[in-house]
Formats: sequence, structure tokens, C-alpha cells
Amino acid sequence: MDLRDISFKVGLTLACLLASGAAQAASVTLTGQTAGDFRWKDISGNVYSAAYRSSYSYTQAVVTVSYCSTGTILHGTLTATNLKPFFAYQLKLEGWPDGAPESNEQLGFTGRWWEQEWNGGWSVGWNLNNKGDGSFPNPNDTTYLARKDDPDPTSPTGLNYKYTAYRVFDYFITDGSGCAIVPFSVTGCYHVLWKTSQASRTANDGPLKSLTFDPNPSNHPAYGTDYGESTTTLFGEWERLPAGRVYLRPCDYEVNFLVTEESFHESGTHCGFWAHAARGYASFTIEPFPATNGVSIRWLEQHGITNDFDAAALADPDEDGSKTWEEYYADTDPTNSQSVLCITGVSRGTNGVCIDWRGGIESWQVLERRLDLGTTTTAWQVLCSNAPRTPITNVYVDLTCTNAAAFYRIRAGRPTD
Repeated sequence: MDLRDISFKVGLTLACLLASGAAQAASVTLTGQTAGDFRWKDISGNVYSAAYRSSYSYTQAVVTVSYCSTGTILHGTLTATNLKPFFAYQLKLEGWPDGAPESNEQLGFTGRWWEQEWNGGWSVGWNLNNKGDGSFPNPNDTTYLARKDDPDPTSPTGLNYKYTAYRVFDYFITDGSGCAIVPFSVTGCYHVLWKTSQASRTANDGPLKSLTFDPNPSNHPAYGTDYGESTTTLFGEWERLPAGRVYLRPCDYEVNFLVTEESFHESGTHCGFWAHAARGYASFTIEPFPATNGVSIRWLEQHGITNDFDAAALADPDEDGSKTWEEYYADTDPTNSQSVLCITGVSRGTNGVCIDWRGGIESWQVLERRLDLGTTTTAWQVLCSNAPRTPITNVYVDLTCTNAAAFYRIRAGRPTD
């Protein structure tokens, strides 16, 4: 936790804690898919046994994605058990053109487009497949923008084309039991996966991922043949640039997490064709990158600040003694002088010392006491803490203060990325 304290004088000592904490967590368990041209070979091309091919289904797998539902970058962890062993998968986001068209479009602008045409029914579709030099807009975006509003009064949408956005943002290899734990941040954007035996990795491509394994039927029941030890290394071919810094655009997203088999452009028996293994709905918010001192630009905009964000974060427009960036961490209103983090009253009664304060709603609040400010032998002691959402006005009775003098401060912090 990054602590940046700011002290104020209001008869007592008041400080504001500026905290980087965890964003709200969410999780989704993906549903195993049963339709598709599935691959029945591992990453080295070893064929699974006939018994495994006839009995295995992705409904037997358990795939869960945990993620932070608000932030400037989407990050989380995929945990999988009982996928196919020694197998390569793409990890994707998939848009929802019918239900969430805005987030579908924003996803497409940092990913790829699947195009379908109306001919009395939607065609199976195809990828737009010209990534250009990696910059935006690429030729695929230009095609999308030129065609997306083409009318067709006979289609259910009134349009001739439907575009589903998707983005391959990571990839992984399972172990011999079909398990994987994959921490991820959605900053990569990939076209497809290749083995190093098929293509050479360039500086713009994704990281090399390698596995040495020996599929023995006595230890790995998916196999009927002892193929011997092999090593396979793969990487993701870039789709958009700059490598590792393709960020989702600010938006409220409704998408699917999607795990897709990698078929390596191979053809023939058991090679498959990028079949989907598991899918699950997720919603999250991508915020703009923060301005000065970590202030969310989205929060500034919500308070009527629409330009020169860095200067605005350092200003005090309501002249209440707290800069805008301080009010952000306290979750008070930078345009209202009555909305400010402060201790409003301290009084000693028969049962103890009563402390009153006001602040925001979406921040953590911590009330602390120190008996002496002139020595380093005493430390600030936490009296109470309030997790958001907190009341605007609060009161606490300190029953343990027996000194003639004491100092109190209220600290507030909120999660940022």
C-alpha cells in the first residue's frame, strides 16, 4: 500500500491516507463447449487415445476466471482443471454486438473483427484479416467503419453486416492433468499462436512459452501410446502494437471470457480448427489512466472537470483547503466547500472523548490517536476503521483515553490502479 500523508490543522491533527488498494473482485466459471471441430493432438502433435477422444468433453473441465471489475487495466487469474493435457489454448475476450454494442466496438478497436453478412440468415462469417502495421485504425478497422452501417431492411438489425469483436490477449499450456493457473493483464493483442518449429518469433510477438514433457499412458490416461519426451515452444503473433501496451479503451464492458483451442494452422485428422473450449459472461469497467497524483480522469469528469486534468488535480476550486487530488482519495466533492474530510468536533464527556468527523462515501476511513507529537517513542494507534460505503458524518467515543491531552487524526484512502 502506497501511503502519502497530508496533514491539516483543524485544532487537532488531521491526515489523509492516499492508498493504492485492490479494486472490487469478481469471478466467473466458464461453461464447457460441446460444438466445434476439436483438436485431438497435444502441442507436440501426439494423438490422444481413441478411448479419450470418445469419452472426453469440455463439460468435464472446470475453468474459473477471477478479475478486478474496475481499473485502468483488466487483470486477473484463470484457474483450470481437466482441460486437455499438454495442450495450448488462447485466452480471449469476445464482444456482444446485439446486447452491448458500445463495448463490442471498443473491444474491436483493440482487437479483431468477425464479420457476418445477412443473406436471409447470418453467414457463418470470417475474420477481417489485414492487420496493417499495427497502428490504429488498421485496415480491418477501416473496413468495419465503412460497412458497419450498411442497411438491409430484411435483416433483424436492419443492417447488412454484423461484427463481433474479439481479442486474444494471452495464451497458455496445460500440464499433464490438463491444469493451469494463468495470471493475466490485458495488455497483449495476438493474431494466432505459432510453434517455433513453424515460424520465428520477432521482437513484436508475445513471449515464448515452452514445455518439455513425456506422455506416458501409465501416468497420463489420455494417451494410449508412449511417445517419448519432447519439447515444444510457442509464441503469439502480434495483432496490434505497441507490443504489451495495447490497452482496453475506457468503457463499461459486457463480454465473454473465452478459452479457445490452438490448432496451429495444421490440417488433417485430429488437427481441429480453433474450437471453443469454455465461455463465460463478465462485466467490468475500464477507467481512463489517472491524472496527477493518481486521480481518475473519469472521477474528474463526473465533477465537471473536462480538460487540463493535471492542473485541475492540483487546484482547490471550492477553496476548502483540500486540493482536488486530496478530495479524490477522501471521496469528497472538490466543487463543494461543505464536502471535505475533516474532524468537526472533539469533546470530553464522563465516558470518554467523543470525536465527530465528516468525509466521503467510497473511501476507507481510519481514526487514529497519539498521546504525544513531540516524541518518536509513541506511535499512532488505530481506534476504528470504516470500510466503504461509509456515512458522510461519523462519531466515535474513545473510552480508553485517560491523558489530559491527546491528538486525533482521520485517514482516508480509496483503491486506485
